[in-house]
Amino acid sequence: MDEAIKYTLIALAAVVCVIVLKKSEPGFAILITICAVLVFAYALIGAVSVIRDFAAQVEDMSGAVDGATAVLFKVLGITMITRIGAQICKDAGEGSLSLKLEMLGSALALIAALPLLSGVLNIATSFLKS
Repeated sequence: MDEAIKYTLIALAAVVCVIVLKKSEPGFAILITICAVLVFAYALIGAVSVIRDFAAQVEDMSGAVDGATAVLFKVLGITMITRIGAQICKDAGEGSLSLKLEMLGSALALIAALPLLSGVLNIATSFLKS
């Protein structure tokens, strides 16, 4: 909970700075936003690594399809990276670029998930044949 409070306060401080600087120095305002995003991305990497380690333990215990969690985390990474980039574009007033980046992220996530979908279809096909 302490980390949630700490990062929320960082976000609020960044927002106050952005609001103050937006009219007089819009370039600095976007720079502050990008710096705050990088701080949160760094914190997010730590959180995701803890979740990844737990998911690997669960995968080992359950005997799930090898690499399933790797595919899921790849999809999660693609989604998060493109979403953060899209929000930065939107904050900079580039809504069209933001939308295109989100669409590209969705397509890349789907492409990354195709091996998992293929595995599910193989399992379904084997059930139908027996």
